[in-house]
Amino acid sequence: MAPLQDRMLRFFFLLLVAAPIGLILAGFAGYRIAKRALLPLDLMAARAESITASNLNDRIVVEHPHDELGHMAKVLNHLLERLEQAFVQLQRFTADAAHELRTPLSSLRATGEVALQESRNESGYRESIGSMLEETTRLNQTIDGLLLLARAFCWHAPRRHGPTVRTRRSL
Repeated sequence: MAPLQDRMLRFFFLLLVAAPIGLILAGFAGYRIAKRALLPLDLMAARAESITASNLNDRIVVEHPHDELGHMAKVLNHLLERLEQAFVQLQRFTADAAHELRTPLSSLRATGEVALQESRNESGYRESIGSMLEETTRLNQTIDGLLLLARAFCWHAPRRHGPTVRTRRSL
C-alpha cells in the first residue's frame, strides 16, 4: 500500500506543478489565437479611423465579402458612400447659397458707390435708396428661405438620445 500511496502523492504534486503551467500555456495560446482571429477587425477599425471629411472617398477593403467581417465592411462602405454624398450636397448647397447672397450684396454696394460718386438731386438719391431697399428685400427673402430650409431639416431629423446597438442576443 505504501508504494501506491507514494505514487499517488507524486502524481498529486506533479498535477500541482503541471496544471498551472498548462493553464498558463493554454491562456497564452488562446490569447494568440484570439488576437490573430481579430486582426482583420483591428485593420478595419484602423482604416475606418483614418477616414475623415477630407478623404470620404476612401473605403474599407473587403477581403471576404461573404463572412461576418466582410458584411460589416460592406455596411461601413455604404455608410461612407452616403456620408460622402451628403457632404457633396452640402458643399453644393453652400456654394449656391453664397452665390445667392453675394449677388444682392454686390448690387447694393454698386448702387451705393455710384450714388456717392455722382452728384445727384433728391430724386436721384431716392431712386438709389429705393433700389437698395429692393435688393435688401431680395436678400431678406433669400435669408428667410435658408432659415426655412434649416428649420425643415431640423424638424425632420431623427432625434436620438444615445447610440442604439442591437446585437444578436437582443434580437
